[in-house]
Amino acid sequence: MRTSPRLGGRGGKCYPSKGELARRVVQFRRSPAARRARAGLSGPAHGVACIRAGVDLVLALRRRLVRSVQGYLRRRRIHDVARFVRRRRRGSRRGRGRRRRQPRARALAPLPGQRLVRIRRRRARVSRSGCATRERLGCAPAAAKALTRSFAGTPRCGKGALRSRVRLTPRRNAMTLEAAAMPEDDPRARLESLEREIEHLRGENQRLLDVQRGVSSVSDGSTPPSAASMRPIAEALPHLVWIWGLDGPEYYNRRFVEYTGRTIETGRKVSWVEHVHPDDRERAARTFARSQQTGEIYECEARVRGVNGQYRWFLSRAWPMYGPDGRPERWFGALTDIDEHKRNEAALASLYEVAERERKRMERLQAFTAKLSAARTIREVIDAIVTEGRKAFGASRGVFAKLVAEPGFLEIVRMEGWPDEMRALWLGRRLPLLEELPLTDAVRADTPIYFRDRASLEARYPEFARRVLGTEALLVLPIRAGGSQVGALGLLYDAPPHFTDDDDRREMQTFARLSGQAFERGQLFDTAKAEMQRAEEANHAKDLFLGMMSHELRTPLTAILGWATILRGRLPPPETLAKALQVIERNARAQAQLIDDLLDVTKILAGSMRIEVQDVDPLAVMEAALDVVRPAAMAKGVDIVRALDAGVLPLRADPARLQQVVWNLLSNAVKFTPAGGQIFVTLLGDDSHVELAVEDTGKGIPSAFLPYIFEPFRQADVGTTRAHGGLGLGLAIVRHLVDLHGGVIEATSPGEGKGARFVVRLPRRQDSFAVSPGASLYGFGPALGSSLEGHRILVIDDEPDVLEMLASYLSSRGATVLVASSAAEGLWKIKESRPDVVVCDIGMPGQDGYHFIEQLRSALPVEGSTTPVVALTAYARPEDRTRALLHGFDTHVAKPLDPSELAAVIERLSTSKVAARSRAS
Repeated sequence: MRTSPRLGGRGGKCYPSKGELARRVVQFRRSPAARRARAGLSGPAHGVACIRAGVDLVLALRRRLVRSVQGYLRRRRIHDVARFVRRRRRGSRRGRGRRRRQPRARALAPLPGQRLVRIRRRRARVSRSGCATRERLGCAPAAAKALTRSFAGTPRCGKGALRSRVRLTPRRNAMTLEAAAMPEDDPRARLESLEREIEHLRGENQRLLDVQRGVSSVSDGSTPPSAASMRPIAEALPHLVWIWGLDGPEYYNRRFVEYTGRTIETGRKVSWVEHVHPDDRERAARTFARSQQTGEIYECEARVRGVNGQYRWFLSRAWPMYGPDGRPERWFGALTDIDEHKRNEAALASLYEVAERERKRMERLQAFTAKLSAARTIREVIDAIVTEGRKAFGASRGVFAKLVAEPGFLEIVRMEGWPDEMRALWLGRRLPLLEELPLTDAVRADTPIYFRDRASLEARYPEFARRVLGTEALLVLPIRAGGSQVGALGLLYDAPPHFTDDDDRREMQTFARLSGQAFERGQLFDTAKAEMQRAEEANHAKDLFLGMMSHELRTPLTAILGWATILRGRLPPPETLAKALQVIERNARAQAQLIDDLLDVTKILAGSMRIEVQDVDPLAVMEAALDVVRPAAMAKGVDIVRALDAGVLPLRADPARLQQVVWNLLSNAVKFTPAGGQIFVTLLGDDSHVELAVEDTGKGIPSAFLPYIFEPFRQADVGTTRAHGGLGLGLAIVRHLVDLHGGVIEATSPGEGKGARFVVRLPRRQDSFAVSPGASLYGFGPALGSSLEGHRILVIDDEPDVLEMLASYLSSRGATVLVASSAAEGLWKIKESRPDVVVCDIGMPGQDGYHFIEQLRSALPVEGSTTPVVALTAYARPEDRTRALLHGFDTHVAKPLDPSELAAVIERLSTSKVAARSRAS
């Protein structure tokens, strides 16, 4: 012991030196009491500051660093402590200062066994109740003051001396200050390790903490209280309290026993983990075992089974109670019911998950909508559907198949995420709708197809599953646009997807609906673009046509006017006169032909071209046309080879128009075949059709122009250097005339310089001709004498006036007439009365004529297969007639009509039916 002025000794009193105090501090830190202090169960050896309501403790190492400490606190917004450090200087009026500090002292009143250390600018001193701290240090009061002064004083130590180091260690509801030796040359000696951590107490566990502090001993040799002494407090707590000793359970409070049904006796026989949920047992047991080994506070959330067999969530906490040897000899714990809190957490987590899922779904839909809005053409829309569909639903691969113009087929137009060999195999391939594939089935059924696993996919589509190895799941969404199917999107997954709930299904439906809307917009855009392009081309073709028409009209006029002028001036020699008259006649005929073509095109465009049908010998028509073109062919050196079947039966047609068709084809062949070439003319026929063909070895047709060969005003060569004249109207007129006769015409060519082939197929049935829109058959008289005596006729039309007119006229011709105002009524009357001929309108409410004919042919196989049906309709375009025949009608008659013509058609159909019956019998 020695006097140490540096430690604040006064009057020559002896205090322990600084080194002695440091030695005692180190010795105490190794004692059991220090271990208990570090566990937070009793007051620490070097002074404890109880911090409540956000009040912090500041320890300044050097007097001259007070400002730095204040700045540190200010930066961390610890304003109260900063004001506390600055609030008072040391004064002579101690009593007055003590009275002023009483409110602060009461606010910082320590718990039993704890001591408060206040920090001032120049020194720190132990509070009036700090005797326990001095006793633990084993030094006189003045030495304790000197020690606390050394924490915040200004000692000046030489090299090799020790300086104080302070560390703030959180211990539940307090901060522990520990002093340790540190070399002077440590760069952190001026302001070392100022650490802070504030932990707020949980309100519902305040009483438990108070009990813990109450049972903690304040002296080194004190004995922890027994379980019996804790019962009054434990029974009053709203928790499940237990005490666990070295040999097992020592105490359960009443609430614990009532909930678990577990007593001390049963607790020693059955492990406590048996009451814990199986999913939580391992974690709870492992955490408690670790706490027993380390002496740490035990805290674990687990589900505990009650006497009713149900589990509830509890927060389990336990604190070690130390014996005289400093080792935990029992544990004081409590279970706090947090089941409602957990349920709220689960509900909140579920809501958050739903909200997050909805947010992501909205983001996906927004991104998809943005992509679709940017897409304009069908191709861009399909690309966006496949790309965004893969992203939205997390698919590995995507494919889109579109319905094509050819009925009954899907064409694969987009594949994404596929290997190159699969793309080469499938892209552009057409799939029949009747083929058993996921894409075709989804389109036929108009419903999504979803396979969650590969086993179900292989069970339904084994062949398809073998082609797509590695696919674990499949989703197919049919796409509708404008109320009709347009295609399907297929998504394939290498791993099972995670969407299965109703929200995901609604997202799929929304995705398909948005895709259909975008597809419809794309169709409109493509249609508008095509129409604009077509209009521009038509306008350009019109300009070219006007130029060619001027040329074609002026050329023959030049020859005619020129020779007329020559003949008027003087009479030429006889041979010159004959040549002049021949030139004038030839050019006049050419000009007349041009005018006729122009008039025919005008009639076609106006829909007023008529045909006068009668029995025609096709062989005679072919011979007449050949006689017309043969002189021109011989003059050019072109050989015409004929192969005409003399046994071809007659057909109903307009002989003049049919000859015009053949003449136009032969004239074109002669025009475009060079000298020495050949023209092959064939005529074939059977019971149902007549086929005539004209093939040449001439110039041929470019493949790019072949689709436009029958359009008016279109020519492959429109330049000023073209070798052949004409307006480009002949083939357009030919196609229209063939359409009026109910036939078809097609052109083929291997390429330029390889010739061309034109084939015309005309139906032989006497009733198979059609009338163009607006054409009238009134005044045509082949059927005026037709008799329908003994014929039973059913007329179906939703217009009463039409029904009355037809019934009256057909009855006057001797027929038995039945009438029906709807398709359903007509089917019933066919089944009941079996008429000889049915006349049915196409456009009717509810069920139209197409639905009627389909039901007739399928639902009534006996009556439907033998009963002739006439389509009587105002839908009179050529494509309408073709559609009617494809659906199963025997013939097509357009409105307005001549009743006598309808009578002739009915008579022929009825006669054919009688003949068919006689052949069958």
